[in-house]
Formats: sequence, structure tokens, C-alpha cells
Amino acid sequence: MSLGAKEIGELISLTLTIPTVLLGVAVVIQWWPAASRAARSRKLLTGSEWFIIGVATSFAGSVADNLYWSTAWVESFLYGDITATWAFQNGAWTNIVFRQGVGIFAAFCHLRAAELAVTPASRFVNRLLVVAYTSCFVFGTVLLFLRQSP
Repeated sequence: MSLGAKEIGELISLTLTIPTVLLGVAVVIQWWPAASRAARSRKLLTGSEWFIIGVATSFAGSVADNLYWSTAWVESFLYGDITATWAFQNGAWTNIVFRQGVGIFAAFCHLRAAELAVTPASRFVNRLLVVAYTSCFVFGTVLLFLRQSP
């Protein structure tokens, strides 16, 4: 079996998934107890607590995302036809949850941590969220319009 550049790249990516997932799980195991305590706290969270929650959730999402997509890519590497696989046809749903959803939440946590550590009460995070979600709505509207156009 000869491998071209594409297949070599896929093989390297697939094999690097193992340390990515193992190290990600180790980070989650290490940080999750502190993140759980912070999330259950009944007081306002400190910058450090926001940071800890962001770290734990971002790595948990990354592990889930890597596991899902590595399964899809292994199937593609072994059998070739990626368009017919269930994983590729339905991957947007896992992206919404584990990549975009968890990524947005983790970014919020990290930005909130930075805001509390550097510039208290600047409301940067709130303004950024308004800009991000307004952009999201506009982009979605444009995509729908373009899809409807002949």
C-alpha cells in the first residue's frame, strides 16, 4: 500500500490524536475537582475560579471533539469514502456542542477571568458577546439568503 501526502498527513493526525486525548483527559482529571467546587459556589466567582472552569470545560470539549472526529477519520483512512459515513454527515451536531458550544463557554470563562484580574468592571466580555452574537445572526441570515438565491 502506497501512501500519498494526503494519507501521510491523515496518518500523522490520527496518531497524534492519542496523546491529544490522553493529555486532555489528564488535564480534565486534574482540574475538574476545583472547577466543580467553583461552579457550585454560592458566591461571586473570582478570576482564578473562572479560569479553572474555563480550562476544565475547554479540555473536556476538546477530548469529546477529538474522539468523535478521530473515529470519523479512521473510517475515512481505512475505507476511503468519507461522504457516505454517518459521522461526517452528522458532524455539525457534535461541532455545535463540543467545538462551538464548549469553546464559546470556555472563552467566556477565560475572558471573564482576565477581566477580573486586569480590568475589573470594564464589561469587555459583555460587549464582546453582543458583537459576537450579532455577527453570528447576521452571518446566518446572509448564509440563508445566499442558499435561497437561484
